[in-house]
Amino acid sequence: MPVSLIAYGVYCLRRRLEKQNAFEVLIDQLSIIEIIEGVLILVMFADFLSLLPELGFNLRWIVLTMLVASAGLILRFLIYSYRKARIKGSEKWQEPVIPPLQERIKAYKGSMPELRLLEAYERQLREYFERSKAFLNPGLTAGMVAAELGMPKHHFSVLLNVYIGRSFYNLVAYYRILYAMELIAGSESSLSIEALANECGFNSKTSFNRYFREFTGFNPSEFKGYLDGPDMEVAI
Repeated sequence: MPVSLIAYGVYCLRRRLEKQNAFEVLIDQLSIIEIIEGVLILVMFADFLSLLPELGFNLRWIVLTMLVASAGLILRFLIYSYRKARIKGSEKWQEPVIPPLQERIKAYKGSMPELRLLEAYERQLREYFERSKAFLNPGLTAGMVAAELGMPKHHFSVLLNVYIGRSFYNLVAYYRILYAMELIAGSESSLSIEALANECGFNSKTSFNRYFREFTGFNPSEFKGYLDGPDMEVAI
């Protein structure tokens, strides 16, 4: 048994030369404890056979401590697996479907700018948001963006509600959530949920959580756990 513990622990460590996520770190920790347990059991067995000099302390307590540590790591693994199972159930979620453009145009009763103009507006708006990150401004309004882009307010309203199919605040929230996902997946993953909400332009954590679930199917904490999963890569 002690030899198998040591051998299995070494085998697991050799398979993971680079720690990539929380799952692999957990396995590494358990592997190290298994190796130590195996060595201690061998030493205890040798001491029992009187092959070692008097050690002056009881090895059984050390082995018992290591076993308790192993049980703690196994419990962490079970909790981690349970969380992953819950998150996996969210994979059936689908973002609310926006009606096709032709249906939105047909339902609109006002004057309609040319589609070529709306397409150019949409490209201009997207480039503006990506370049300036103006959506991070908590006080941003549709009038401010329309003025910045030099668009008539009526054209800007049609662009959003008909051509893009989103309200202004829904579109701004969409860009904010994309930005939040970048932060979580990058170097800002240690931010608290409230700090993350403020960083992304939301005035409240409640609003941030609501939009995050609307656009991703997860709340921010679940998304962090999803990224920590084995072999997980998220394209943003």
